[in-house]
Amino acid sequence: MTAFRPISPHAAIQILDAADIGADLHRLLANLAMAGLVKGYARLIEGETAGQPRTEVRDSRIDRGIWRRIVAEDRIAAVYEEASVHLDDDGDGNRVSVIGIRFDATSVNRAAAEHGAVPAAAPAPIVTHIVPPAKKSRPAPSPAYDQSVPFTVVDAPVVSAGRQRAVLDPGTVALSIQETADVLGVSKGTVNNLINQGKLTSKKIGRRTLVQADSVRAFLA
Repeated sequence: MTAFRPISPHAAIQILDAADIGADLHRLLANLAMAGLVKGYARLIEGETAGQPRTEVRDSRIDRGIWRRIVAEDRIAAVYEEASVHLDDDGDGNRVSVIGIRFDATSVNRAAAEHGAVPAAAPAPIVTHIVPPAKKSRPAPSPAYDQSVPFTVVDAPVVSAGRQRAVLDPGTVALSIQETADVLGVSKGTVNNLINQGKLTSKKIGRRTLVQADSVRAFLA
């Protein structure tokens, strides 16, 4: 049986974002949990049902029926903003509070590997023994400098580490999702999230989604 490795909803989103899935990651994670592909756990507090007393269940797996209610009642945002969701009466007296939502890192990484363009990073190994520190070797002595030999100072180009951003041409009107990601230096999934949050303006043309360049400039300003 695989051990449960709990992570926060935000950490689960970061794993999916790193895989460059290119979708609404918050809704995708909820849908994966609803399909049983990602495991979610929480403390479930159930309201009174048909005269039965209120019960509390600690550290239980969130079943697919509860995830269906979370999606149907459009309570997905509460999962990531508060890590808790309070579901209203479903008509049969079933009121449920889902407190302290956590996801299983193993199942989230597996889903990221299956759905993402970039393979998910392997989880760090668990250290079971202490490795003694390696002995520090003394650096080799620097060669003596001969002051009689002239030298020339050359300005070397500075190369910055990390992801290189593309340049947004002043005459550009619209960008693809990938071009927008290159300009902002983020993944396509992050671009889709910015569009869903209203921070970028896009337009659907056929099967393509184009981002207005002016909204990108305003976002960078």
